[in-house]
Amino acid sequence: SLIAVSIKKHNGEDIKKIIQNIEFIDKRAALNDILKKYPDDEFKMQFIEYLFDNHAFDQKEEILVNNYFKSSNDKPLTKLLVFVKCNEAKLNVDASELISSIFTGEQTLAEIEKVFEMLNKVKLSKENVAIIFDYCLSNNCVSEDIAIAGLQYLRNSGGLFEISSNDIIDYLNDTRNFSYNIFNCLVNTFNIGNKSLDSLVSYCLLKLNQPADLRKEIISLVMDKAKNVTIKTLEDY
Repeated sequence: SLIAVSIKKHNGEDIKKIIQNIEFIDKRAALNDILKKYPDDEFKMQFIEYLFDNHAFDQKEEILVNNYFKSSNDKPLTKLLVFVKCNEAKLNVDASELISSIFTGEQTLAEIEKVFEMLNKVKLSKENVAIIFDYCLSNNCVSEDIAIAGLQYLRNSGGLFEISSNDIIDYLNDTRNFSYNIFNCLVNTFNIGNKSLDSLVSYCLLKLNQPADLRKEIISLVMDKAKNVTIKTLEDY
C-alpha cells in the first residue's frame, strides 16, 4: 500500500496526505501499519488520533492494541493516547502494564501533567486506580503539586471515593516522604468511614511519630474531620 511504502521511507508528510483521503483507503489496515510499523515521531500521535476519530477500527482491533501495548517501544504518552482512544471507542483493552510502567517509571513534571490531562477522558479499573494512588504517595512522584492533582483526579473521576485508615497511617509512617499538604488532601478530598476515622484518631493521639509542631497540626486536622473521640481512645490517651 501507499502507506506501507511511505512508512519505509519514513515520510510523515506523505502519510498525512494519504490518510486525509480517509474515504479512499483501508482505514483498519492503515491503523495497523501506523501502530506496528511507523516510528514514534511528531506525526504518530496525530495519525493515531485521526484514524480513531474516523472509526478505523472494530472489535478485532482489541487484539492488535493489546499486542501493541506489550511489544511496542513507543513512548508511554503515545501508548496512552491509544488507550484513551480505545476507551472512547468502547474497545476492551488491557492497559494495566502501561499504567504501571508510567507510574513506576521516571517521568518529568510535564509528562505527568499530560498523563493526568489525558486520563481525565477515561474510566480506570480498580487496579489502575491503586497504581496511581500509590504513586501519588510515593517518593517517585515528581512534586507535591502533582501528588495533590493526582489525588484530586482520582476523586473527581469517581475512581476512588473512600480510603481506609491504613492508607493514611501508612503515609503518616513514611516520615521521609511525608507532606502535610498531601495529608490534608487525603483527609479532606476522600470519604473516610467512621471506623477508619476512629482508627486514625486513635493512631494520631497514641502512636504518631512526627515533630511536635507538625504532630499538633495533624491531630487538629484529624479531629476537625472526626468531631469526636471514642471512650477507649480517651482512656488509653
